[in-house]
Amino acid sequence: MIRRFPLSKVLNIFLFCLTLFILLNLFFGERNIFILEKKSKELIEIKDEIKLLENQKKKIQFEIDMFKKNNKDFQESIIREKLHYKSKNEKIIFY
Repeated sequence: MIRRFPLSKVLNIFLFCLTLFILLNLFFGERNIFILEKKSKELIEIKDEIKLLENQKKKIQFEIDMFKKNNKDFQESIIREKLHYKSKNEKIIFY
């Protein structure tokens, strides 16, 4: 007599193989968990760098706007800062 293979055993074997395949793919596949972790760290670093660059852009845009408005005090202070000039009433202390 031929006995039938129970459906529950076939289902269990299929689920076991599927689980094994997923676990192997998770650790050794093309997009494994270690590569995804590395990429997420790189993404966070890039986002932080973008925020820093946006802040620098805002600061530079503010300086450009002040120069366009012909704000003489601002222009003088920036020129003195960038060229390391000493203002009229400053004292220099060496130590």
